[in-house]
Amino acid sequence: MSKRFFETAAHSDFYSQCRPTYPVEMMNKIINYLSLKYTINDNDLAIDIGCGTGQSTVLLAPYFQRIIGYDVSEQQINKANETNTHSNINYKIL
Repeated sequence: MSKRFFETAAHSDFYSQCRPTYPVEMMNKIINYLSLKYTINDNDLAIDIGCGTGQSTVLLAPYFQRIIGYDVSEQQINKANETNTHSNINYKIL
């Protein structure tokens, strides 16, 4: 039997409060690794699949011109949009 999570605003609020965020150093290591293989420029687009409420998505903001975060939960996307302060990030439901 499957269970669907994050269908209520209260659950998404609780998730965003309790989920730990990643350290900035980790994102720096990822970007440094990618820069060895790819040239990141002002036209680059990053996609965050399963973005949840956007805690990891915002770490991409300094590195890409556009970022799109996708999630299957409408409530997670609503929370991500509610707290989004970055003009280069958009959140969308899958």
